[in-house]
Amino acid sequence: MWSAGKRVRNGARHSVVGGALIFGACVTLALPTASASHAHHLLFSKVTLPSTQSDSTALSGLKGVPLAVGEEWLTGAIAVRTSAMQHTATLVTGMKDLSRADRTELLAAQASAIAELSALSVRSASDTRAPQVIAQATTLLSWQILGVEVPQLRATAFTDSLFARVGALSRRESAAAAAIAITVVHSSPAQLASEEALDNAVRSVITTATNSLTSSLHALSGLSPANADTAASVVAQTRVANIIVNTDLQTGITDLRTLVSTLASGN
Repeated sequence: MWSAGKRVRNGARHSVVGGALIFGACVTLALPTASASHAHHLLFSKVTLPSTQSDSTALSGLKGVPLAVGEEWLTGAIAVRTSAMQHTATLVTGMKDLSRADRTELLAAQASAIAELSALSVRSASDTRAPQVIAQATTLLSWQILGVEVPQLRATAFTDSLFARVGALSRRESAAAAAIAITVVHSSPAQLASEEALDNAVRSVITTATNSLTSSLHALSGLSPANADTAASVVAQTRVANIIVNTDLQTGITDLRTLVSTLASGN
């Protein structure tokens, strides 16, 4: 699921070359050789930098600014994405319905992204030339962490948690169906019809939910940085589908409780 995004990040990562750290206020990004006074003016003038909050921001605003300013922007952009991933990990950890396997997979993907962000931060600290900083920034945005990977992880976590709830409901339904089969000889036709109707309703919820969640996971697993233009739409669609599944599950759980109560009372 995460391999497509990881391949893009790894490919971009090896394309960046680091160097020894040299501080100089007169070193500017993508700026031709100029006088120290011009660089000094850029350093203290108000600069409109790209947004650190979007993967689709244009990096043209980094051109011509002092090296220290560009490095500060890159550090901030990395921090924003690291924080988003850490928040995602907290969200995943707090989902009690997730299976151990799903939680482990989701947290591993988050940890991988954090590690790559950390590595990029280390490499960027040794940049000494204008093209290096802009190349690092380009690499960071190409990963589409805010636009694709974070929403993908969160939507997948919610979908997986619903799948776990469907599994639990299915197991309880199977036990109830077995009880119906055992008590059928002792049940009146009306009682049996009522029990079977409730059981069929629960089964219908399970089937519909399973199909919907399977479709959502398939759509989410197909997302990669290359799908940045459609990722928001895919995530929004799965969110709507999951809300419907969640509502249906509540109905299914209520029906199952009624069925179990009916079986226990024998009425």
